[in-house]
Amino acid sequence: MASKITTVAAILVVAALVVGVALAVTHWAQTIGWNMQNESFTVSGANTSVDLGIVAVGTQHVETYTVTNNGNTAITVQVSTTGSGFTASWNATSATLNSNGDKAGFELTLTVNGAGSCTVSIDLV
Repeated sequence: MASKITTVAAILVVAALVVGVALAVTHWAQTIGWNMQNESFTVSGANTSVDLGIVAVGTQHVETYTVTNNGNTAITVQVSTTGSGFTASWNATSATLNSNGDKAGFELTLTVNGAGSCTVSIDLV
């Protein structure tokens, strides 16, 4: 009888672990878009859409954006994120690009907290 109770208890523990692992993963899709007010700059280096698939909660994902000034006057750009299911961290949130060809790099680190998506905006200030 004691071995049957031990076996049942072991099965329940394994079932609880499987359920716990299932609850700790989520399907998370990231969409990336830039909100351009005009043609003063271009964005490169980042995918326009990333599907992270099934990931564990707490997973970090990094995207790098390079913004290039296409005009002959200085511009200031600002980056931001909207959405749910993540915590966002940027290496910088704005930069001034002085002349044609001047570049700035922005690195976004997303930490997944649950199901959701993220939209990145890069705007003139």
